[in-house]
Amino acid sequence: MKNRVYNKEEVKGAPAYMDQHGFTLIELVVVVLIIGVLASIAVPHLASAWDDAKASACKANMKQIEAALELYYFEHGEYPTETNFTAENLKLKSAPTCPQSKQNESSYTYTPAPTNNKNMGYTLKCNIHHFTITETAENFNPSSSAQ
Repeated sequence: MKNRVYNKEEVKGAPAYMDQHGFTLIELVVVVLIIGVLASIAVPHLASAWDDAKASACKANMKQIEAALELYYFEHGEYPTETNFTAENLKLKSAPTCPQSKQNESSYTYTPAPTNNKNMGYTLKCNIHHFTITETAENFNPSSSAQ
């Protein structure tokens, strides 16, 4: 460290540490405390936003399946049976799943509604969010009735 030459006015009554630059321990503790408080406020909101994003992705996946079911209906005159309910038969590249489902877990349940030996209706349900789509209605709010 380079030695500094002081004149008499600077040295007189000035503490020895006045020439040093940096933060005191108290200042650092206060900054860390403020950052901790801000983080504790933000983290629960981020977790909630993450769950909302997964629910929105689930709704989008169900809408994609619904569109594929309608195309199948227009081509075949009826909705697919449970055994024909595959991504290949619905002309999907892969079977959409709920983002909150575990790997290799079936997240959607498809139930055809046969009428006069034809599947003229269906119910598609997310087993995790409890969203429901039928051929005539959608219910993305499990606590209310179908819209």
